[in-house]
Amino acid sequence: MVHNRIEYAIMQLISEAYDLLHDGMGLNNDELAALFDKWNEGDLTSYLVEITAKFFKVNDEKTGNRLVDIILDKAGSKDTGKWTSQEALDLGVPISNIDTAVMPKEVKACRGGCIIRSSMLDIFSQAYEQDPSRANLLLDSNVASILQSKVDGLRQAVSVSAQNGSPSGPFMSSLNYYDAYLSYRMPTNLIQAQRDYFGSHTYQRVDGSELFSIRNG
Repeated sequence: MVHNRIEYAIMQLISEAYDLLHDGMGLNNDELAALFDKWNEGDLTSYLVEITAKFFKVNDEKTGNRLVDIILDKAGSKDTGKWTSQEALDLGVPISNIDTAVMPKEVKACRGGCIIRSSMLDIFSQAYEQDPSRANLLLDSNVASILQSKVDGLRQAVSVSAQNGSPSGPFMSSLNYYDAYLSYRMPTNLIQAQRDYFGSHTYQRVDGSELFSIRNG
């Protein structure tokens, strides 16, 4: 279940990169194949990047054109996607990338022989081997260092996507999650104030653990 949802999210991110590069920057299929081949030789080495590079070179037997341009822009998903979203809601865990990857369409042992296998999984695995109780991968110094070195590029990609009107939900939500996690204070205090005002849900103060209500002072 989790494997499939990670798979969907990765494919969604790759497809958005393809959209930005192809429609936004004008790269043709041969240029895309070469670029994905290059990516697969570096930090982005993974099964999905590898097969994507190969697919850009496949011709359609009927038309002689590249097959990727002939395929209808419609994709399906399995019930495992829905199950993951339901579990995440029950646990109160945000999985916006995964949700975005599945909604518009109909780290376990996931290395060798697995669709989502990639060099990054080894880094994630090492992080949890060092500290199995780690609450978030962003707290691992190695992972944090990698993200810090890449985040400016992500900001640029999101900016270009927005300026060109290219849909890039997972890219944007990834950046949003990163920025939110690193923020000292979020505006959720106003949400709780609103909830308490119209529904007496109470709130906590920053200087204590007691519950208060706006209506009761």
